[in-house]
Amino acid sequence: MILGYERQKVIGLVLGVGLAAAAGTYIGRNGFTYREVIIAFVLLVGAFAVLGGRQGIITSAIGFIMTFALGYRTVEITTQLRIHAGEILIWGLFLLVLLQKGPRNKQVNSQLWLPSWLWFFMPFWLWGIIRGAFMSRPFDWMLAELKNFLLLIPLFVVFIYILREKQRWPRLFLAFYISGTIIAGMGLLEYLFPQVQSLFPGFIGNPIAGIAEEGFRRATFSFWGSPAATFVLVLTVPVALILWQTWRSSLPRFLIIMALILQVGAIYIGGYRSMWAMLTIQFVLFAILGPGIVWGALLLVPSITAYRFLPTTTQDRALSLILALEGKPIDSSATDRLSQLSQAWESLGNNLAGAGWAGAGWIHSDFLQVAVNLSLPAGLLFLAAYLITLFRLWQRWRRLSQDHEDRQAGVALLLAFIGIGGILLGQGVQVLAQLVLPVWFVWVLVEIWIRQEPTDVQKVQHVREPLVTTPKSRKQARLIRHT
Repeated sequence: MILGYERQKVIGLVLGVGLAAAAGTYIGRNGFTYREVIIAFVLLVGAFAVLGGRQGIITSAIGFIMTFALGYRTVEITTQLRIHAGEILIWGLFLLVLLQKGPRNKQVNSQLWLPSWLWFFMPFWLWGIIRGAFMSRPFDWMLAELKNFLLLIPLFVVFIYILREKQRWPRLFLAFYISGTIIAGMGLLEYLFPQVQSLFPGFIGNPIAGIAEEGFRRATFSFWGSPAATFVLVLTVPVALILWQTWRSSLPRFLIIMALILQVGAIYIGGYRSMWAMLTIQFVLFAILGPGIVWGALLLVPSITAYRFLPTTTQDRALSLILALEGKPIDSSATDRLSQLSQAWESLGNNLAGAGWAGAGWIHSDFLQVAVNLSLPAGLLFLAAYLITLFRLWQRWRRLSQDHEDRQAGVALLLAFIGIGGILLGQGVQVLAQLVLPVWFVWVLVEIWIRQEPTDVQKVQHVREPLVTTPKSRKQARLIRHT
C-alpha cells in the first residue's frame, strides 16, 4: 500500500469534503457541462489510485479504459495541443506504478519491460523533433503528435504491472467491451431518435445523419464526436469471444449478444467502408479459426447470401470501396484520400530523412505518415513491428491445443490486432489521442499475452511436492513435472 490504512481514511475524508465543497461552488457559479463531468471523473479515478494502493491502481486502470467512450472531449492547451482524460490517467497510473517499483520491490522491477522494437523506435521520436525544429515548426504542433507515441511507455508499464496475475484479464476486457457498448448505444440512440438531443444539450451536438454521395445515411456519433468512433468498435467486437467463454450463464451471455448487436449495428450506420471491410475480414477469420470448418461454413453461407438483401445504397457504398482500391474512385472522399496518399509518397521520395513531427499533416495512413514525418527507416521499422507482432501472435495461438482455455482469447486478440492493421493502414490515428489510445491499448495487451505462459502451464508451475513423500506421491510428482 502506498499509504497506511488509517491515514488513507483520514486523507480520503478530507479530500472528499474538500472536493465536494469545491465542486458545489464551481457548479453554482459556472453551470454544469461535460467538462465538469470529465474533471470529476478524473479526480475520482485518481483518488482511487492514490488511496487504494495496488488494488486502487487496478480499479483506476478500468476507469482509464472507460475514458475511451469520452471521444473528442478534450482540454485545450493551445489551438494545436489538446489533452484527453485518458492521457492524464495513464500517466498518473504510470507514476504510481513507479512508486510501487523500487529497490525493495525486486519482483516489480524484474517484470517491467518494453518490447525491443519500441527501444529502436524511440530515437526516431527525438529525430522528429530535430527535423521539425530545423524547419521552424511550432513546438506545440510537434508535441501534439509526439505525445501520442509517448503514451506507449506508460501503457506498457501499467498493464504489465496489472496483468502479472492472469485472472485480471477478464475485468479489463469487460471494461473495454462496456466502453464500446456505450459508444455504440449512444450512436444508435441519436441516429434513430435525433430528438434525444434535447435531453442532453451539453453532450450531443448535431445528431442528424449525413447523406453520403451514394445516398447512404451516415450516423454522426455526435456524443462521441465523430463517426471515427467505429474504429474503437472494430477492436471491441472480437472481445465478445473472451467474455462468452468467461461468463457461461444465460443472463451474461444474453447481454454479451445484445451488446455485440449494438456494436455491429453502430459500425454499419457509421458508414466507414474500410470498417465494414475489416468487420467482414474479422467475421470470415472467426468462421475459419473459431468454431471449426463445419460451423464456419454454416456461418459464412447465409452471411454471403444476406448481402443480396441489403439496401441498394449500402451495396453501392460497398462497391465504391472496391472501385477506390482499384484506383477508380467514384466519390470525392475516396478521390481526396488517393490524392493525399499520392502527395505523401511524393513528399517521402523528395525527403527520405523525414519532415519532422506534424510535417505530413493527416495522411490517413499511419505507416506512411510515420515514414514521411520521421524518415523512411522509421516507417519501415513501424511496419515491421506490426507484422512481426502479428506473426508472433499467430504462432503463440497455433501452439495452443483445440480445447485450451486460452484459445478463444487468442482468436479474439488476433482479430482485434488485424483490425489495428486495417486502421493503421487505411485511416490514420496517430494525430489524436482519442483515436490512438484504444489502438495502443490492444497492441499492449497482445504483446503481454504473447509473452505470458498458457494458463495450464502456470497451474503446473504452482504445484508443489508433498512434504512427506511416499513412493506413490513421488510418482505423481514426477508425472506432473513431465506433463
